[in-house]
Amino acid sequence: MDDSGPLQQLHRTKLALIAILLTVTGMGLLFLSKLEPIKQLYWFPVEEFGQTLMGTGLVSTLLIYFDYRDYIERLIQLLEALLAQQVPAIKQSVIDGFAAAPREFSRTATPDALDEMIESSLAVRLKNPPLAADLTQKFRRQVEHSTVTSSDTRVSIVLTPWTEGPAHGLGAMFVAEFTWEHYISALPTEENFWCVSDRTTRQQATRDPANAGVWLLDPTSGISAASPEAFELVRYAVNGTAQKIVVVRGDSQQFHSVTLDHNHTRGERGFHLSYKYRALLQQHGHLYLALTKTSDGLQVNLTHQDCDIAHIRVADYVSSLNPARVYTSPAGARIPEVSVGCDGWVYPGSGVTFTWALKRELQQ
Repeated sequence: MDDSGPLQQLHRTKLALIAILLTVTGMGLLFLSKLEPIKQLYWFPVEEFGQTLMGTGLVSTLLIYFDYRDYIERLIQLLEALLAQQVPAIKQSVIDGFAAAPREFSRTATPDALDEMIESSLAVRLKNPPLAADLTQKFRRQVEHSTVTSSDTRVSIVLTPWTEGPAHGLGAMFVAEFTWEHYISALPTEENFWCVSDRTTRQQATRDPANAGVWLLDPTSGISAASPEAFELVRYAVNGTAQKIVVVRGDSQQFHSVTLDHNHTRGERGFHLSYKYRALLQQHGHLYLALTKTSDGLQVNLTHQDCDIAHIRVADYVSSLNPARVYTSPAGARIPEVSVGCDGWVYPGSGVTFTWALKRELQQ
């Protein structure tokens, strides 16, 4: 133990001054006890009191010089034992306080520290640090793209035959009309829609949060992805007010952009966005619907008319704590319908796949 620090020296000096005061006071009382007037004070033992004070001062002085180091060591041991007993309770109190007050937690800890805490907690719970690190990275990427969240997302899909092409075989297409409605916490600057025929281009475009929809047209259909028949953004509205749509077509793809007007009032549930687009897909193919934003609640309805579809199967890839609900209308319904719904939060990367069998395929 190093007792040469300023605080230790100050404390030692104070003890020495007290010892000196006790010794001097004791010696003074002993001197006074020899005087005749003081000897007459039988009710106050001046001599005995002076001897006690002087002895205490001398003993204290000896202890300061010979026992000070041991005194400090005992004090440190006492503090260490006290801290060892109280640290678990203090740590639990801090954790409970942060759990009860997330705002204080976010103000105290940095984003990197929060990520490390999440990863460490998962590693302890799962007993698998590599898996915990992978889950944390995946969760971080989702959060980075979820600064704007949606609620009550509803998608209506209507399939009808495409009358401008062959009814059967190669090039036979369905027209898929999509109607999206949802509430959003904050208005983005722009929303983009793509129609492409290359899977690599589609994968790259889906990573951009500004792209609300990327439609992949099978190149074997013989129809250019840049043609107006392949894709059309019919309408885009904010709180019921239509927005201007800019269309750019290239050699093998097309791009529809909407720059949102921010002169809208936010409602209690957020801003209401609705848009409709039409796209072509092959009759002997399937339909995959991808969710690009975090949404509190999801409902997808698909109906078809005069499409010669015998039955539809659904594969839901909904990332949520709650299981998805799948409904299929009874056979012989006037307008066949298949729906998928999910309550609670649904995360980006979720999707629903619809596959069907045509009646003529079953007959063959």
